[in-house]
Amino acid sequence: MFLGLDGCRKITIDHKGILTTVSLRRGDILFAGSRCGHIPDDEEENEVLCLIADEKYFICNWQKADHSPSGLNTPHYLFQHNYPVNEPAYRTIKLIDEICSKPENEETVRLFAQSALLLTANLLKKTVSTNSKGFNTYMKLQNCVKENCLQPLNRKDVARILHLHPSHVSRLFDEFCEESFSAYTMRLRMESAKTLLEENNFTVKEVAFRCGFKNANYFSKVFKKYFGYSPSQTQ
Repeated sequence: MFLGLDGCRKITIDHKGILTTVSLRRGDILFAGSRCGHIPDDEEENEVLCLIADEKYFICNWQKADHSPSGLNTPHYLFQHNYPVNEPAYRTIKLIDEICSKPENEETVRLFAQSALLLTANLLKKTVSTNSKGFNTYMKLQNCVKENCLQPLNRKDVARILHLHPSHVSRLFDEFCEESFSAYTMRLRMESAKTLLEENNFTVKEVAFRCGFKNANYFSKVFKKYFGYSPSQTQ
């Protein structure tokens, strides 16, 4: 789902190999169902709110494309966060997708998308100061964790990389994230571990080390607590 907040963004929708380009202007709402890809094509400065849901994450992006030194309009994130989807939430997403796939429900889809996007936009504007130094630092912090989470990483390590005080790292997560630093890092590690176990022939010990754990037994304990089953049952 997309909501135009400012300017004009051209978006190309890829549905089963059929490409359709639409212009999203301020106040316009675009809903693309499941199995649709989208390609932004920015010629003008614009600002867009995007909500995407799949079986793993509910993704919220607030993007702005403006002039870069190269003269191109380069999108960057004013806000970006991936919220993990549990089983009840995924069932709800599937139900919404099923409703949205039927032409006779077009008006219901429009009202749903409008409500979800406008509510999210209002909440973000109230809770996030996108021009603040703190928020910009948090985005750098989040990127740093994503890039290094598979290494033995703790709060002090990230603070040292970004030249911050460790307590400031915690404050930024408290202010801008629904998870603590440790919970956020652990979630990234566990999701990566699950993917490695499902898609490769690595042993549990190899996956543990690849995901920043020094002790395979501790990794197995944490994995089982997180997912409800042992790593060996994933393979």
